Amino acid sequence: ISCYYDNAEFFKNLVLTEKFTFKSVIFLVISVILAIFMRFAFGCLSSIVLYETDFVGAVVYNATYIPLSGAVSLVILLGLLKPLQILNQKTKNKNHN
Repeated sequence: ISCYYDNAEFFKNLVLTEKFTFKSVIFLVISVILAIFMRFAFGCLSSIVLYETDFVGAVVYNATYIPLSGAVSLVILLGLLKPLQILNQKTKNKNHN
């Protein structure tokens, strides 16, 4: 649990900064792209291992929906970035008082 908390604090400090910065947007985009790639890679691996699909079939199947769902997730997260930063700032101020 401690490792998870440390990772969450690391992410929170980079993305949920006090101001809306270009750095926080870039870090969020890189994080989502990395998550999409990992989901794609392990989705292909599970298709090969569990369903005995060949590599090309696994890539074609996963390429039909994973990039689209990742793009939708990215748009939603970018839309929520500013409200989450405001909420984080209000929570910080409330905890310090």
